[in-house]
Amino acid sequence: MRFVLSIFILTALLALPLALSHAQLANSPWPMFRQNIQRTGMGAFRASTSGILAWSYQTGWRVESSVAIGSDGTVYAGSGDTRFYALTSTGAIAWSYRAGSQVYCPALISSDGTLHVGSNDHRLYAFSPAGVLVWSYRAADYFVSSPVMGLDGTIYVGSEDYRFYAFTSAGVLSWSYGAGDYFDSSPALAADGLIHVGSDDNRLYALTTDGKLSWSYETAKDIFSSPAIDSNGSVYVGSWDDRLYALGSTGLLSWSYSTGGQVRSSPAVYSDGRIYAGSGANALCAFSPTGSLDWSYRTGDAVHSSPALDADGLLYAGSWDNRVYALTSGGALVWSYAAAAAIDYSSSAIGSDGRVYVGSFDNTLYAFEGPPTPTPTPNYINLAVSPASVVPGGPVTLTYACDFSTWNYQEVPVDIYIAAIKNPLVADAASTVSDALGGGTVYLFGENMKSVYIYTGSVHGPTFSNVAFPPVPTAGSLTILAPSAAGFAGNYVFATAFIRRDTRQFVRTDLPVENSNLFTIQ
Repeated sequence: MRFVLSIFILTALLALPLALSHAQLANSPWPMFRQNIQRTGMGAFRASTSGILAWSYQTGWRVESSVAIGSDGTVYAGSGDTRFYALTSTGAIAWSYRAGSQVYCPALISSDGTLHVGSNDHRLYAFSPAGVLVWSYRAADYFVSSPVMGLDGTIYVGSEDYRFYAFTSAGVLSWSYGAGDYFDSSPALAADGLIHVGSDDNRLYALTTDGKLSWSYETAKDIFSSPAIDSNGSVYVGSWDDRLYALGSTGLLSWSYSTGGQVRSSPAVYSDGRIYAGSGANALCAFSPTGSLDWSYRTGDAVHSSPALDADGLLYAGSWDNRVYALTSGGALVWSYAAAAAIDYSSSAIGSDGRVYVGSFDNTLYAFEGPPTPTPTPNYINLAVSPASVVPGGPVTLTYACDFSTWNYQEVPVDIYIAAIKNPLVADAASTVSDALGGGTVYLFGENMKSVYIYTGSVHGPTFSNVAFPPVPTAGSLTILAPSAAGFAGNYVFATAFIRRDTRQFVRTDLPVENSNLFTIQ
């Protein structure tokens, strides 16, 4: 991962309050429906820009389930043929499990690899990564809602028996909450701890972690759409009354927009605040954070599939016109692919290799090629982190190696800043300053990520020289304790900025920084 950070973003963030968000559970590129527990649909990887089919897998019936992707690249999806499938990254069958009825629920992969998925046989299942049944729970009706897991391991999921459930990681029922109709919507978790979920009784519910109602908001028709929560706590959800709604964290309406067709699609939220959703009026729509329509792209039929976003802001969604679409953030077509039947509720998922996965009514799961591997760029400083996953308060070791000689470096007095980028915009690819500015939250890394390591001194040729704090050679390591506060949980990369001491400007703005150091604070 290569980042070049601006000193302006680094110094400004010293004065900012630290934003809270939950962890992205599991070390997986797409571990659950809508990518993360806020259900934003935004991924950390660049995805297919070609639309070339890598492989497809034929099941015995419609694939309405969205894909979950394990940390080893295993692809998980359910089918109307009653089976839950595990496929290798090359499209070969690893294992399958036959449930008692259709499997339309997208799976959740927990941090230990356990798979949680519901079925129309009224059961919620938990499987080991090898496909061994760990436990199951039988409700009074279908599980279509996709589970989500809280930081304490509690699993939240809705059922068509009019109840919303909370289970321990061992499958023991903690509590349930009753509504007036189906819970088909998949729950989203907010930084304030509230659980947001829609119901076919026309309401969006906000529940506490002990199952009490905090607030609810009523629309004119069913809420099948799953809510998405942005970094400010705003909640976005669609309704069958044709509207996309934006609510504040306390349930007050900020705005709504009529799309002209049912909004069964779950909205996606990008890091710049723009919101995307499909409409039954044969369109993919983009909205500003204030609720104005930025653009819409006409498709040949309804868009119930929920859009997915890659690291560059490219948008991927399916339609009832049988096509998968890839659009730019400005609404221009990049590519489309015609399946043999409609793409309904299966939402696109993006793997760490950039492949895009989606299911279709033609009984097929499709995998599209990722972007081409970029040409390696000479490095400025290499950073590697260990371990790849750490508990709050645990030690993080950052190993570095400098290769200034590559650049015919001249003696310059510099300060060296190390930052941690949470949920970065760019991963495993060359980036620019604007990429870094438009990426995830940037923390100057020090105690509780509030301070900064500054190396003061002069750089002579290929080596550090006369470095005052701390003294380091051209290669070495630093060990820092990860912050213990729950709000810091999430995915990070490290990055550096080399700033001239005399002018406070970049030493070289054109030099990339190689950061092969994606890691997670659990």
